Amino acid sequence: MEFNITLKRMAVFLGFILVFALLGGFSNPGRSELFKSWIYVIALFGAGAVSASFVDHWAGLIDRTNIRWLYIVLGILAMGSSVVWLHVLRSSAEIS
Repeated sequence: MEFNITLKRMAVFLGFILVFALLGGFSNPGRSELFKSWIYVIALFGAGAVSASFVDHWAGLIDRTNIRWLYIVLGILAMGSSVVWLHVLRSSAEIS
């Protein structure tokens, strides 16, 4: 696994972060009991964005294969689950 940081991949990463900010991911849900979970949501989204943007992974010795697609899929799943988790945190803050 290696990190390949290019201008195009940096733009994709910043686009992911911008979408997360537009969805309200960086605004605190309100209750102090949810602060730790909110930090985990930000970390999960950040890890997913890095995975989908910067990670390259070559597998094999003779016939090398790039499995970057796997990291993209896992990164998108992580970002999606963090957005769902953020929605759950916000709805639980509204209930109480």
